[in-house]
Amino acid sequence: MIEKFKSLNQEIPVVVSKNRLKASTLCLQETAYVNLRDIYEAESFDIDSIDNGGININNSHYDDDEFSSHCAYGDVHDKYEKYKRISIIDDGFTALNIKKNLNIILIDGTKNLFIQSVIPAGILREPVSSVRHSNCIIISKTAEHDLSLEAEIRKYNKSCPIFYSYYVPSNIKGGLGGREVIPCGQVSNGNERAAKKAAVICGIGNPEYFYANIKSCGFDISDTLEYGDHHNYKYEDVLKLKSITDSHEDITIITTLKDYVKLKNFRLKLPDVIDKLYYLDFEVKIDGEFCDFIIEKYFDYIGNIKSELIDKVKNSLTINQ
Repeated sequence: MIEKFKSLNQEIPVVVSKNRLKASTLCLQETAYVNLRDIYEAESFDIDSIDNGGININNSHYDDDEFSSHCAYGDVHDKYEKYKRISIIDDGFTALNIKKNLNIILIDGTKNLFIQSVIPAGILREPVSSVRHSNCIIISKTAEHDLSLEAEIRKYNKSCPIFYSYYVPSNIKGGLGGREVIPCGQVSNGNERAAKKAAVICGIGNPEYFYANIKSCGFDISDTLEYGDHHNYKYEDVLKLKSITDSHEDITIITTLKDYVKLKNFRLKLPDVIDKLYYLDFEVKIDGEFCDFIIEKYFDYIGNIKSELIDKVKNSLTINQ
């Protein structure tokens, strides 16, 4: 609460998760700023690359082909650029020391948020009543409208729009050399290049939903290694994978993208394991009205700064629906 009353408007070019640093730099074509704590803890950065809180991406140890070089909005940088800049803060709802123009809350549609307790008794960072501060809510991991869940939300927030989103598995990526791409359809129809039997390793909050998506691709899950969310993998963890691959020669190891980035650091020590490692890639489906909502709020924001700029910025933007 002290932070809330001391909150300040921050001028931040962009705030991104560490593994999105390269992508954001490609879009902005300038230095991206990240949490300094992430920099100090990451082996992938040179300390010399830090300059007043920013990172020179050219000094960072990234494999260029791990990130897409395509930026859908790369052609809209002109004299109105400063009015188009947006800061997207992951877990920013709980950052009370930064004033936000828009609060978006994601609610896992596979779990009942409203029977949970606040940490340490449960998984919530704040009481469910904090939903009242949201400008919009996305119910994730489900395409079916949940009227009972919406009724619970309306007890605390009567008016904010509610949208739905879910994931559609598209392919698995990784494998030998880290560059294989195998469409999920090639597994289900029996023409797979990867073994149909799968061992799954992950450190995420909802592994059951992840397992269901892997099975929907046609894989048979024979072994699972579950760790806590954001787990920092150690050599001993990868040795457990090795024991599985030694026991099952014809097996594919599947993980999430965020876990894959961590696990592939063990390639030099255990190449026979990491060369069988893939991550499941998704296409995110979300209500089309959500995009309309965000664009509307965005132009409301520009209008509050300088109303005569709205038409000029609209004309200079390329919006891919």
